[in-house]
Amino acid sequence: MRSARYSKVMLWRWRSNPLRRRVDAIEAWGVLAMWTLVAVGGVCVGWSSAHAVDMTTTRQRAGAHVVSVVLAEDAPTVPAMTAGKGSDGWVRARVTWAAPDGSRRVGEGWVEPGGEAGSKVAAWQGRRGQMITPPATDVEATAQAVGTGVLAAGGWGGAVLMGGWCVRMRLDRRRMAAWAREWHEVEPRWRRMAG
Repeated sequence: MRSARYSKVMLWRWRSNPLRRRVDAIEAWGVLAMWTLVAVGGVCVGWSSAHAVDMTTTRQRAGAHVVSVVLAEDAPTVPAMTAGKGSDGWVRARVTWAAPDGSRRVGEGWVEPGGEAGSKVAAWQGRRGQMITPPATDVEATAQAVGTGVLAAGGWGGAVLMGGWCVRMRLDRRRMAAWAREWHEVEPRWRRMAG
């Protein structure tokens, strides 16, 4: 019996009621639409963002491969934390390598730490023969995709809730203005009856 009363109270804006105003019905449908947008839109935005990040990391990994390079200088033994890169065990050092067209190139690349000048070490090369940062591992790619999806869904939900809050504030102002007008009409009669 208690749950039946509770559901009647929750759904009062949709029931036929002489006290229900048009603004109450608009608010009820607006709240329903807002929560539907938060749920369905959040899932869609989160999934599409995660999918986009996953496709990007997959393309990056497909275009990268490990090649043998010659160190032009001693490689550092401790990975440097440079803009969030190098923390996975790779270090930056000056190297020489053969490009896909056969030409010799010199530049900096991410290599395994501790190598001596003149030794061959592994480094990551891109499709055009340039040295690139090591691509994300499967675990890192999954974490990036999930994190991006969660943040995008949360951002979408927050934006929709903020928009819904603004609409409800406007509806509250309209409701208060209507109540003030009605009170202005009723108050003189009420005062005569009370006095």
